[in-house]
Amino acid sequence: MEGIVVEVLGVPNILASDRMVDKLTIHFLRPRHGGGEVQRVLFPSDSPGQAFVIFEEPEVAAHVSRLTHMLEVDQQQFCLKVRVVDRPEVDMPVKATLDVRMFPNDREVRRLLDIHGFKDVRRPHAVDMTEHKTH
Repeated sequence: MEGIVVEVLGVPNILASDRMVDKLTIHFLRPRHGGGEVQRVLFPSDSPGQAFVIFEEPEVAAHVSRLTHMLEVDQQQFCLKVRVVDRPEVDMPVKATLDVRMFPNDREVRRLLDIHGFKDVRRPHAVDMTEHKTH
């Protein structure tokens, strides 16, 4: 993934996701918020109140993470917590679907996934997996 990723916490879930993506994009584009060119906003995520903003420049991401952010939505103020993601390949949510028919023992596969922190959402011949995060 190109760009520098920041995690944003405290995002309210009071708008449709596409409208919230627009709000976050505009917020983090504005110079008064320390912003700059935004490549992409990922919202919603598997964790309530969490979004990811991908900036083109590392300096912008670093500056944004040092500031206090208040997001105004429908005349309400929401405090956002922003941090630069150290390792986006690890810190960003991951989803996958595994067809367990190729394994001789699907119970063992499900047990291993559980041990390694993956949520098992059962479907007849597949496991939808979402990595559990503990920060």
